[in-house]
Amino acid sequence: MKTLKHTFFATLAAIVPLAACTHAPNLPESPRRVSAGRLYEMRMFSPEMNDTIVVDVWTPDGYNTRTRHHVVYMHDGQNLFDADATWNRQSWNMDSTTRQLIDQKTIPPTIIVGIHSNAATRIGDLMPQKLMDAVHNDTTRATLDDMSGGQYRGEAYLTFIAHTLKPEIDRLFATDPAPTATSIMGSSMGGLISLAAMAEYPDVFGAAACLSTHINNPSEHGGLYEALKIYMTDHLHLDHTRRLYLDCGDQTVDADYTPYFDDMAARIDSLCTAEMQVQFFPGDEHSEQCWERRVAIPLAFIAR
Repeated sequence: MKTLKHTFFATLAAIVPLAACTHAPNLPESPRRVSAGRLYEMRMFSPEMNDTIVVDVWTPDGYNTRTRHHVVYMHDGQNLFDADATWNRQSWNMDSTTRQLIDQKTIPPTIIVGIHSNAATRIGDLMPQKLMDAVHNDTTRATLDDMSGGQYRGEAYLTFIAHTLKPEIDRLFATDPAPTATSIMGSSMGGLISLAAMAEYPDVFGAAACLSTHINNPSEHGGLYEALKIYMTDHLHLDHTRRLYLDCGDQTVDADYTPYFDDMAARIDSLCTAEMQVQFFPGDEHSEQCWERRVAIPLAFIAR
């Protein structure tokens, strides 16, 4: 019955004229500034997380309801557009990069959905409980418990995106709701949860970009990367219709990831038949400035 229901609504979406069911969004514009397109702010209650989530939605220049847009869901949404509004005066400048790729016809018309994180709960919000269950090193667990308060809501966060946020975005905006037009991207812990999104919801997301994925492995035996290997073996099995981008630098925090990066990419390749792109950026550090400089590469890969 679930499959029949899904097929019915997918067919309905295909035959009903888009302009008849999707209108310009009745949403306030975000206080964050952009140099291209328009940025809207949503405040959504998440029953999965029992919390209100701030979401920025960027639409490109020329957005209209007659065109079905690809959608890229991104974590740490407060850092994506306006450097003047971020804690470190750096941003990904997703508005200008996305506009450039659209203008070049490298990617189709694309909407960027930026999900804000809460600094006080971010580590736990972006960490799946299933992954923590595989951490068997007491030092690693104590460190993560101290950073997160011992609350790991990664599964709830992903369920919020897949089952609460995405349907609302599809209702309010002119989107193509298919997995082939829906992707997810983030850096650091955002890279880790994007990888988990492909493991947990491959029927929702057709592609993911994981930049500077948080895979450091303090107290290696039973540490975080050892747990990730178990998690990937148990849950990450992507077929050839899915795409996965991985990258890493080698400075500051990224230097802690480089010993495990090649092994992670090789393991994923052995577990999946997904199309993969793996990039290494010598000299790049763990910062929005570096992610901004290279984000056109993963965006072109996942949103094409």
